[in-house]
Amino acid sequence: NKFKDGEEVSLVIHNRRPKRSEQQNRYYWGVYLPLIAKESGEMQRNKKYLELLHERFKGEFLNEGLFEVYGKKVWLKKSTTELSVSEFCQYIMDIEELTGVIAPPTENYGLEPLHGGVELSTEDDLTADRSVVE
Repeated sequence: NKFKDGEEVSLVIHNRRPKRSEQQNRYYWGVYLPLIAKESGEMQRNKKYLELLHERFKGEFLNEGLFEVYGKKVWLKKSTTELSVSEFCQYIMDIEELTGVIAPPTENYGLEPLHGGVELSTEDDLTADRSVVE
């Protein structure tokens, strides 16, 4: 026994969730955002389109509020680096719902399935699967 009778001890409990992985980030920037750009037809016209998509999605789903800084209104958006693994999966599913572009199966890239291992093919499937996940 490490502790003696009557000795005071401290117990620290952390609620740590694993952060989104580098692998998830590579999937997002290297697979899913380019797919959305290709589907939209905008990629050829604007080389910064992936950045624009990223900012649009962060503004839609990771918005933390409007603040005033030096007399100007500024939208504060959470960084995807702050998301947990499950929050990042939800972020991808939110983007799917907004754009109608289904993310390629994440298992093909060494990641956990986004939709509980169910391949989705229609908007109805996506909605049905979300109700199970939430």
